[in-house]
Amino acid sequence: MNIATNNFKIQKIYLFYQLLLLAILMVPTVLAAQTEAERQAIMDALSENDRLIKEEWMANDEDSPLTEVQREQFDGLSFYPVDPSFKVFARLERDEVQQNVEMKTSQNVIIYLVRYGKITFSLKGTVVSLTIFRDQNLPEMSDTPGRFFIPFADMTTGRETSSLGRYLIFERPANESNFMLDFNKAINPYAAYNSAYNSIIPPQENYIPLEITAGEKNFSNPR
Repeated sequence: MNIATNNFKIQKIYLFYQLLLLAILMVPTVLAAQTEAERQAIMDALSENDRLIKEEWMANDEDSPLTEVQREQFDGLSFYPVDPSFKVFARLERDEVQQNVEMKTSQNVIIYLVRYGKITFSLKGTVVSLTIFRDQNLPEMSDTPGRFFIPFADMTTGRETSSLGRYLIFERPANESNFMLDFNKAINPYAAYNSAYNSIIPPQENYIPLEITAGEKNFSNPR
């Protein structure tokens, strides 16, 4: 490992623990914040902390999708600035029968996911409807099986963001008729980092005809 990479990791780890402590200390502050601007500033800081946690995991964990060589050369991930306009209220319409459906993948292999239903929301004046899935076998969800999964593409796909699309992964909302969907949490599939992984390609119905300039951007050192 070269000196520059080592220094980067030391700086990231130091900042990671600083922000983790900040996040813990901020919880009562979030509850007490009186203005929307105060609340948003706090939530932005917490989002930045989530991103640093992911970078720390990518760089140092053996379960990271990066190869050992990639981890040694790792110099961080790229994200859009946190943008509250990409947090939207969505409505989920559950399918009467959850069926297994065929999904294309980055390795041109057909696999099956459970189609749960569709979500609908308004973003930038456009009404968007996306298919939502559940699965326990995707590598991106191995640590939290059973969560909801939305693979999507948009007008940044293949330019500023991965050509394989991006994912939103989240817990089942308590209120399916009105819940918050946050595109600032959009992440790359594992195959965007390492082609040894087989990742879901977003279906055509999950194309968003907008530039989703939120969440994770292209990875600079794919394998």
